[in-house]
Amino acid sequence: QYTYSAGGPYTIGAAVQSGGRWGAPVTISGTTGFSMNPKVAVGEEGTLAVSWVYQDPTLTQQKMQVAVKSPSATAWTTSTLAQGPIGGVAIVGFVPVGVDTYGNVTAAWTLWDGARHVVESATLSKGGSWSAPTTLSGPTTDCLYLSLAVNLSGDAAVAYTISPYAGYQSG
Repeated sequence: QYTYSAGGPYTIGAAVQSGGRWGAPVTISGTTGFSMNPKVAVGEEGTLAVSWVYQDPTLTQQKMQVAVKSPSATAWTTSTLAQGPIGGVAIVGFVPVGVDTYGNVTAAWTLWDGARHVVESATLSKGGSWSAPTTLSGPTTDCLYLSLAVNLSGDAAVAYTISPYAGYQSG
């Protein structure tokens, strides 16, 4: 479920298949602004995670958001992992997400810091809370597109494109 209404808002929803049957879709994002580019992961034990980038209605701020639903939960829990201004080269943002065999969730993203796009990541331990974001890119590297892989043991790898537009200040 991905809705668009002539200039906004965009919302993110999810439909879940269990036992060979699809459930009704539910909206898991906010209903104002622009929630875009959903990514989804399912853990071996049934934890579900959906991630997206949210941009406010004025298109000046963005948030990296993830909704998680454990196998025993009846509702999704949505968290904002990072937020900041929209800036730099105008690119489409993504928040890749992965779930390991134990239900731990890892997400990664790029966020504009005023001079460059920084690659960050955070992990949600099953039954716990999200870790503080960890910066993965170098101190002067401007990063654009990224990819995340998480194996069953929870080991993760992030790859990203180093921008040829380093130092470009306006979007």
